[in-house]
Amino acid sequence: MIFQKRTKKIILYGLCLVFALLFFFILFIEEIFEFSPPAVEDIESKKKLTVESHASYKSLENCWAKEEKGLNFLFLTGDPFVQGWAAGKLMGHRSSQMEEALLKRAYDAINSKAVLWFLCKTGYVLNSDLPDSFPVFMQKEIYGFSSAIENLHPELGSPYFRALHYQTAHDLAHQILEKILSEPGCTSFAAWGSATENGHLIVGRNFDFEIDGLFDRFKLVQIVHPQKEGIPFISVSWPGMAGVVSGVNRELISITLNAAKSDHSAWKGMPVVVMSRLVLQSAATIPQAISILQSFSSYISESFLIADGKTGEVVVVEKTPKLTLLRKPEPSAHTILCTNHFFSPTFQSHKRHRAFLQEGSSIQRLERLEELIGRHKGKISPKIAAEILRDYQFAKDLDFGMGHLHTINPSLCSHSVIFDLTDGILWVSLGPHQSNSYLAIDIQKILNQSPDDSCILADKIIPPDPHISPKKIEELQLWHSAVQKWQKQEKKISMEGLEECAGILKKYNPRHFLTLVAQGDLLFRQGKAEEAKKLWLDALERKPYPDWIQKISSRLQPQSP
Repeated sequence: MIFQKRTKKIILYGLCLVFALLFFFILFIEEIFEFSPPAVEDIESKKKLTVESHASYKSLENCWAKEEKGLNFLFLTGDPFVQGWAAGKLMGHRSSQMEEALLKRAYDAINSKAVLWFLCKTGYVLNSDLPDSFPVFMQKEIYGFSSAIENLHPELGSPYFRALHYQTAHDLAHQILEKILSEPGCTSFAAWGSATENGHLIVGRNFDFEIDGLFDRFKLVQIVHPQKEGIPFISVSWPGMAGVVSGVNRELISITLNAAKSDHSAWKGMPVVVMSRLVLQSAATIPQAISILQSFSSYISESFLIADGKTGEVVVVEKTPKLTLLRKPEPSAHTILCTNHFFSPTFQSHKRHRAFLQEGSSIQRLERLEELIGRHKGKISPKIAAEILRDYQFAKDLDFGMGHLHTINPSLCSHSVIFDLTDGILWVSLGPHQSNSYLAIDIQKILNQSPDDSCILADKIIPPDPHISPKKIEELQLWHSAVQKWQKQEKKISMEGLEECAGILKKYNPRHFLTLVAQGDLLFRQGKAEEAKKLWLDALERKPYPDWIQKISSRLQPQSP
């Protein structure tokens, strides 16, 4: 008996010791695994650089920021730390707003601040070598940016820790959402020669990622002059992003990213936005760009559409953590299309790839893209490219409402861009999403522009969408809010709440399958089971997302009102 009591005490004391050690480990984990910032010469004097205000812009040292016609521009030059410091001081306030939106989305998904805090602490251990995935000049740039902005969340790690992780947002999002097939995806294409109106090389892309409208509203055109021998380039993204998701350099090499699916995965690797940046500031030809991508390992699967305005060449690089393969256009096609799946035969046996082909949005967007490209072949111009990027229908012109995640334009685009690489012009969507004008920018001129001069080519602006006005986008946002309210409460929603949601859905987006499901739910609650069944069956014909096919099918099973 005494032996048993002693054993219990020993076990109890042992458990207490383990929990105490774990507690102190978590408490001091930042001190143990904190990222060491890179060494920066004369850092204190650089931190004394301040912002000066002018009539139409703000500046710091030789860097400047301005807003023109609702689009933000940021010109960066100098050493990497100063570039980051300037970006933080000139645009950091908006980056802080975006961080708040990202954290709110994380809180909503996890539903626990304690769990999010724990995940951040775990990140110190799992990603203790994350800085090694960035070249030193980017470490200094990101360190400069993180030093310049207000630290609103010290409980989630140092500003440098968080700023490095935000560069991996594209990679982490697709790694986490690997099995979520109903997510929207990016769409891009290139056309040239006989496919275009005047033989010019035209590239178009939608970057479909959005949180609370901020990435769209605060989209940023960054003009970057790398220190020493780097090639100046333009990047379209958001404040705080040092990497590249859509961009073009002085040599008229453009690059855009599209996430993909494969069975290859890895915990370590270089973020794809960092690879894209290295391409833009180092590559003057497509072979050089390919060589750069081949020399680094990623930890997600990604397609890189790369085009050269000097030669008219275009290629898609299909990259996984284990392979880097090339997809070249058919000799007579004069077009190449890219959604979110790989074309190379090597990947056709991959389970994740096949699942996405069968149930995801990539094939449906590709089919519509092929149809639109074929319809306009020989006439594709920047204006036609905008028309294609604004399209919200399915193949065969099927109209199942706006905001469908499996269309080219699900109205979730943070930026939509068009390049005429032959003329050296870049168009950037003004927002909301693709509904407003595409503002035109002279690529060569803006790379060496004075902030006093206009950044916009007024005579090249592509007018707003004649079919989807900004007001229609506002109505669609009301529709989204009603969908979220209905889905959040689902079976617990009151009759009054369901009537309100179903009414809003029908008013603003009557063709969408979710609108029909909600109307069916209302009819069922009103005791009109047969009428409800007709609407649910109709919803099944309007390309519902994979998870909703099951939800609608369960509603069609015999049940009591």
